[in-house]
Amino acid sequence: MTPSPPSPAPFLQSQVIAHAEMREIALLKARRNARRHDQEQLDLIVKSMREFGWTTAVLVDEQNTVLAGYGRVEAAKILGLMQVPVVVANGWSEAQKKAYMLADNQIAMRAGWDEALLKLELDDLKLMDFDVSLIGFDKRDMVNLASFGQLERPVGNLRDDFILPPFSVIDSRTGWWQKRRRAWIEHGIQSELGRGDNTLKFSDTIREPSERKRDKRGGSETPTASLSNPIVDLIQGVWVIRDDLFPGGTKARFAARFFDGCDEVVYGSPCEGGAQTALATVGLALGKRVTIFCAKRARPHPRSLMAKRLGAQVIQVAPGYLAVVKKRSYDYAKDVGARLLPFGLEADFAIETIAEVSSKVDLKGMGVEEVWCAGGSGVLARGLRKGMDGVDLRVVQVGRALEGASCVAPWRFEQSCSVPCPFPSDPHYDAKAWAMLRKSARREGKALFWNVAGPAD
Repeated sequence: MTPSPPSPAPFLQSQVIAHAEMREIALLKARRNARRHDQEQLDLIVKSMREFGWTTAVLVDEQNTVLAGYGRVEAAKILGLMQVPVVVANGWSEAQKKAYMLADNQIAMRAGWDEALLKLELDDLKLMDFDVSLIGFDKRDMVNLASFGQLERPVGNLRDDFILPPFSVIDSRTGWWQKRRRAWIEHGIQSELGRGDNTLKFSDTIREPSERKRDKRGGSETPTASLSNPIVDLIQGVWVIRDDLFPGGTKARFAARFFDGCDEVVYGSPCEGGAQTALATVGLALGKRVTIFCAKRARPHPRSLMAKRLGAQVIQVAPGYLAVVKKRSYDYAKDVGARLLPFGLEADFAIETIAEVSSKVDLKGMGVEEVWCAGGSGVLARGLRKGMDGVDLRVVQVGRALEGASCVAPWRFEQSCSVPCPFPSDPHYDAKAWAMLRKSARREGKALFWNVAGPAD
């Protein structure tokens, strides 16, 4: 014998929702509402109502207080409507009203997407020439779906994504922060003292590392040397500018200017390019978005992974020709209204910044006769030539053909340098120039080498 179907639950019989009816907007009252609607969302509701009409009535209680549909009421005002359709919740307790206002929003937020089917549906709408922005999907959503197959760019556990241990850029007890701190201590910087109102200035220990000489000098003077001044070491008879100790390297000295007046910058980079981490470091400090396009690899390059750890969005492109990478970065920037950065971060202010920093190096006092550096885009070489006017500048070409290069490194840019370097150095860039310097004939202490950045961690 087939059992009879169960009777409706008691609450479905007792909680009566009246049928829709039209009411004057002026009669509707607001109550405290934890859900907020910004102007962008209201604009979307207005566009949707113009396209589809009014599809969902506003929920009110017996006193015309709105329980659900605040956004629709505000959109109706923008559209100049005088009346809206409402349904009335009869007999609800105050607790039920409060709870429903939260549940109406929170329960919907718990829903997810089958993003494979979502992509098919959106593709169908695009083929039908339907404006998907009317249904709440912006250009960034479409890019992420195309690039990653999901609405949000991948974040989360790096061990799952890249077979790497989890890493937090704010965990100063681990990772590259500790290596940098040890390097600073070796140079006499007392980072544990803090800077207070002496932001970005040297501690007394770096001005005079010898405790005996500091005591003899009689107390601490006000430090005047900025931390933006380059640190110089004498290594194997060569003076070395240690910008591997500067967060993000030399490019980070001027990269902040690229973020002026925008919320997101976009850069098309070789997989090995150091600009990735320079931009990510500065973007993290400024709280702004960095999107990097690079060639797709079976395993992402450590430089790209480091940029991702620093908060950048890294989008891999196939096929990975540099021209394709640049085109994809151009299209993305145009679509989302972000700022596309020039290849090699070439800009007049970049050259001026390097010139200003390099002019502070006391070449005459150190007895330097020649300065060596790697040359990719040529920004560094032009800055050094301007800041160290008259010096014998030796530029080692490590990438594309560079006018004025003194010699060419025997490795392709994507190849790592096979010659060991005695200090942290980028194996695709600075290390190759260092190897060429070591092969040249020079007198002890007469050459200076500019080290742009360390290797990716």
